[in-house]
Amino acid sequence: MVYSELCPGLSGNPGCSSATYLNRPMSTRTRILLACLLLAGTAGAQNAASVKIALAASGSASTAVDPILFQVPGTITPFGGALITVALWVTPATYTSQHGFAVEIDVDNIGVGGKFINGQAPVFKSFGTGTLSRTGDTSVIAVGTVSIDEGTEQFSLPTGSMQFTVSYALNPAAEVAQVTLDAEGTVTSDALQEIINQQQLAPSVKKLFTTINPKSTAPAKKMSIGLWNGTQNIIWTAASSTDSGGNWLQASPSSGTAAPASTTNLTATANARGLSPGVYQGGVTVSGNASPPVQGQSVAEKVQGQSENQDQAGSFSFTLPVTMVVTSGDQLVLSQTGVQLQSVAGSAPLAQTVAVSTTGSSPLSFSTAVSTLSGGNWLSVAPHSGSTSTSGPATPVQINADITGLAPGVYFGRVDFAAPSATNSPQSLEVALNVLASAASPIVEPTALEFVAAAGSTPAPQTLLVIDPSAAAVTINPLPIFDQGQSWFSVTPAPVTLTPGQPLTLTVTPHIAGLTAGVYLGSISLEVGNVDTAYTLPVEMVVTPGDSGASIPQAACTPTQLLPVVTSLFDGFTTQAGLPVPLQVQVVDSCGNPLNDGSVVASTGPADPSVSLTPVGNGQWAGTWLPHEAAGGAASVAVSASSFTPDLHGSVSIAGKVSANSTAPLVVTGSVVNPASWTANAPVAPGGFLSIFGSNLATGSSSAAVLPFLPQMGGTRVLMGNEPLPLQYTGSGQINALVPYDVPVNSTQQLVVERNGVSYSLPETVLVSAAQPAVFTQDQSGKGAGAIVVVKADGTQFLNTSATPAGSGDALEIFCTGLGAVTPAVPAGSAAPASPPATTVNAVSVQIGGQTVTPFFAGLAPGFAGLYQVNILVPTGIPAAVDVPLVLSVAGVHSPPVTVAVH
Repeated sequence: MVYSELCPGLSGNPGCSSATYLNRPMSTRTRILLACLLLAGTAGAQNAASVKIALAASGSASTAVDPILFQVPGTITPFGGALITVALWVTPATYTSQHGFAVEIDVDNIGVGGKFINGQAPVFKSFGTGTLSRTGDTSVIAVGTVSIDEGTEQFSLPTGSMQFTVSYALNPAAEVAQVTLDAEGTVTSDALQEIINQQQLAPSVKKLFTTINPKSTAPAKKMSIGLWNGTQNIIWTAASSTDSGGNWLQASPSSGTAAPASTTNLTATANARGLSPGVYQGGVTVSGNASPPVQGQSVAEKVQGQSENQDQAGSFSFTLPVTMVVTSGDQLVLSQTGVQLQSVAGSAPLAQTVAVSTTGSSPLSFSTAVSTLSGGNWLSVAPHSGSTSTSGPATPVQINADITGLAPGVYFGRVDFAAPSATNSPQSLEVALNVLASAASPIVEPTALEFVAAAGSTPAPQTLLVIDPSAAAVTINPLPIFDQGQSWFSVTPAPVTLTPGQPLTLTVTPHIAGLTAGVYLGSISLEVGNVDTAYTLPVEMVVTPGDSGASIPQAACTPTQLLPVVTSLFDGFTTQAGLPVPLQVQVVDSCGNPLNDGSVVASTGPADPSVSLTPVGNGQWAGTWLPHEAAGGAASVAVSASSFTPDLHGSVSIAGKVSANSTAPLVVTGSVVNPASWTANAPVAPGGFLSIFGSNLATGSSSAAVLPFLPQMGGTRVLMGNEPLPLQYTGSGQINALVPYDVPVNSTQQLVVERNGVSYSLPETVLVSAAQPAVFTQDQSGKGAGAIVVVKADGTQFLNTSATPAGSGDALEIFCTGLGAVTPAVPAGSAAPASPPATTVNAVSVQIGGQTVTPFFAGLAPGFAGLYQVNILVPTGIPAAVDVPLVLSVAGVHSPPVTVAVH
């Protein structure tokens, strides 16, 4: 096998030439070939740091007929995107316009590997012509968003950065005003409610994911998809599709009409009955049109000089990916993947609780192990072991810290939960301890309350725990506020002085005398005297039908909606990028019944994945928000709750701020990928390569110089579960690593980057399947010509290109990764043996030009780590072409197609 032919075709690296390559030691040849095949690991590493953009432009509007244009540049990095918010500020203080604005995206340059699909460039994105107005001190008078995503149909950006220019066109007609346009990578809280959605229907969840044990009594799960409609009536249809496994996914209803400014709810049902363990992928596609269509000439058309009328709203179609993991047994479930403890030096932090449960019907016994990266043994848990419940609430485990002797700073630790009979053991909880240098705002737990007044009874009082994390006493004054005007609860004591480090309990007592059946809304304004700040805590009460003193069955009340409240964050919260934020939500329906079975999803912004919350009992749901935006900015948490029987929905949203964090290691959401295909959000496979994109992942850059690959490089480690991964390359923006062969398949695992033994990245959830094949390509894009060597009968070998095609009967050496387990077993990161060679455990087949071929070899390439090789003979009857499609199949999974030249 002549590997030297691959490198010149892949990268043009002179170090890969035949004259030098074959004379080098095997370890050096291994390193060179992998550097060629994983070129993005070095070429793209320093450019993949951030997807944050900040844009600004200004100008004066006049009576001119032509629109005013503002042009600002920006950059999208690999596997990133940009959500641009265009906001309009004006002077004087009172201004009204009936005219909207348009946004055009022009591509100036695409970096290495980037290309347009089918030659189509991004097109105009225009906003509607809603009324723009400002009065007094209100700054934001109109906003709109443009989502630029490398994964859309517009363009593909697997390995290089793309530079683009955003042009704003504002047509003020005959109105005179001084105008400033400003765009940021996040939506401001002031602008949140004013967004005009160009696609009309915006999904509240970006990706749906579920784990199902087919041996359980209910081998199906339902998930709710919330669709927010904009300014027009929309006629829509929904359809499900699956890549394999038959029709395991269904979407309901299949069609409908969405009214303006409303939410439409769909139900996605995944059924594992009759399916073998594995990872199954599909999607729910929503398509639609405005009804009736809006006719007229848009601002964008005027800018382009077009005169024909077009449908401004147009049609739309988007697909929400759905992934189902079918397990062979029970899985361990943690309600959170991370918690944050906070205090000022000298004051004990408030403990946090994580709930432990299982996906199966049998209890799981678990144990815990704690570890810290720095600061000594400050982390503790209680209890240290336990068992999951099969009928009651999830099992609580308390997380606490002792900050004695710790200087101000952020300290990281981990709690590993092990359950020997669980298929995904262990599961890890990241703990971030934030010791502040100076005074902080009081901590209140919970941040919202829900009461249920059953017929003829008064609900018991509830308490609020308040702690002063500063170094000085602080006075607080809790004031009840009632939306309906009638006083139905009280708070005691009030006012009160908090002593540093000594928690105080506030008691909230309901008074239902004279209240009729219904839902009552109120709040507590928690005024903090020494910082002149007030926090608002929502308070809700459901009074069920019935006369005082009478007992009326609960069935007398028919619920009409769900009432979720966020109990772990204030409206107006502040948190820090790169640190986990626990989310806790309490959900009851309008009859006071707690929601224990259904779907609760929190959407937190364009840079972060949606969070599917876990039920922990008594209507409480928990999860972890992972703020990925290192530059910080305005943020929001939008919670959508759904019950399927009966069909009920409810939502709540709060706004706040994420402060910047320029030092935390951050992994870009969805960017743990197979470096041969660059497919985002795809599973990984044991023994296969993965690339991780992000920022601050390592100090400097390092490449493996010898075999076996080491678990630490340049001060960086990557953990999957609690097992370190062999590393091939580490850099600030990218890491290349290998998945160990003993990682459990058909499971979810957490991936964490540890940098310099001091800090962790936010845990990223990855799916592990038995195989995830992908063929390396000659331009490292994951598309086009594969990294394939032709071997003639006389032994002549050469790289397959359009100028050097293969013929019938020739052998093809196909270089790939992700084929899974091998025999004899080879430690991940070690050189594969030549005799006997390590062959794949799972059968491999190849489709070439529509014909299925059985390889005469499929296994690890001898002398290399993580590089697989599949050898076939070109069958007769393949039509001559330079782009014959070729696909690998193993364990029921198909690789993305590449091409091979055949004459």
